[in-house]
Amino acid sequence: MSLLRFREKVGYSCGEIGGSGLNVILGNFLAAFYTDTYGLEAAAVGTLFLVARIIDAVVDPGIGMLADRTRTRWGRYRPYLIWMAPLFGLGVLAMFFGPQFAPGGKLLYAYLTYNLMMVIYSFIMVPFAALSGEITQTAEDRNSLNSIRFFVAFAVNLVLQATLKPAVKFFGEGDDSAGFRWALGIFVCLALPGFLIAFGSTRERPRHPSQQQSQPVLTDLRDLLRSRAWLTLLAVCVVLWGFFAIRSGVRVYYFKYFMNDDAGVSNFLATGTLFTLVGVLLTPALTRRFEKAKLFICSLLLTAGFSIAHYWVDPGEIVRLYCLQIMVCLVGGPLMPLIWSMMADAADEFEAVRGRSAMGLVYSASTLALKGGEAVGAAFILYLLAWNGFKANVEQNEEVLGQLRNMLSFYPAIGFVLAALLLLLYPLTRARMQEVERTLAERREAQTSAG
Repeated sequence: MSLLRFREKVGYSCGEIGGSGLNVILGNFLAAFYTDTYGLEAAAVGTLFLVARIIDAVVDPGIGMLADRTRTRWGRYRPYLIWMAPLFGLGVLAMFFGPQFAPGGKLLYAYLTYNLMMVIYSFIMVPFAALSGEITQTAEDRNSLNSIRFFVAFAVNLVLQATLKPAVKFFGEGDDSAGFRWALGIFVCLALPGFLIAFGSTRERPRHPSQQQSQPVLTDLRDLLRSRAWLTLLAVCVVLWGFFAIRSGVRVYYFKYFMNDDAGVSNFLATGTLFTLVGVLLTPALTRRFEKAKLFICSLLLTAGFSIAHYWVDPGEIVRLYCLQIMVCLVGGPLMPLIWSMMADAADEFEAVRGRSAMGLVYSASTLALKGGEAVGAAFILYLLAWNGFKANVEQNEEVLGQLRNMLSFYPAIGFVLAALLLLLYPLTRARMQEVERTLAERREAQTSAG
């Protein structure tokens, strides 16, 4: 039986205005901002992204465990949406402020603001992600919730991809650094109300509202590392988001230097996101018919096939490029709703087996994997470009152009196939999750009767 009204699902999803919005900004525009606008060396930016992930490896699981142990009248996870929203806005503005220091000062400023923003992002998005597993415990509700959530997320992506670069040009009037400041200021003004709406329109429904988290931190970590479902999804997240990041991050460079159409990237990105939305909308119907893991594998292999076909697109073949972009995004649409729904399933199995919830810890690891994969993918782009002689804002050599072609075709396909192979190890079937739901429902009923 559904516990969630449509209004609550949409209200929760408004948090993705900031969460997913920042992801698309970082994944598609930050590297190019650092190299082409702020004047940093490509290899130096790649190193920056990797160093930030070392910090995240410590911070993110700690935030997840802190959220699991938070006790307020608003619940465990919801309060972080209002506590951290103002810092989120300030962090975004600082990251793109672009003060004109000497080269060393610019790099130091980028290190400070980027790493600070990543910590703030974790403090708001780890609890936000965990909240999706706490406001409902039924698989049907979660599938529906995550489909609406990612419909909103990709709608936000669509708007940003279509408007960010034109807004930078419009507000900057030749000064892209100033244009980014104005454009991101508007983004912040939309993102902060989104977090507040997500806080105000939801409520947590824990299975054991009186049960306190009493296990030591190391016990939680040890038990989580024994979860085959969670370990499989962690590996899939790292691989998938790493290779997604290569495909996402290279598209700005690809259009500017390979297609010789810098302005054309906005429409290209927006078109892809529009068809991703179609794939997202089809996901609930597909999950009712097929096992999640099998659907995931099928989607990955189709995405890999259409990605490879990008290799044979030549400069100027814009129709063929758009057709392939549409197919990649359409068949890849179910991937994001599926991975988050499966993560909630893994958290439920952990609770059924261990007798306690660790929703925040489970989702912190997935957020770490997302940021880690994105950083490794972005660093790969920048190191590879630097190795082949990339210089910002000039015509590129054949080696750079060849790597731009590869990074939109073969390299992402390798990751999609590898993720599909890893999913063969995923143990949670529909029958197993029905058993988990019965176990948790019986445990809650027993606790209610005893209390």
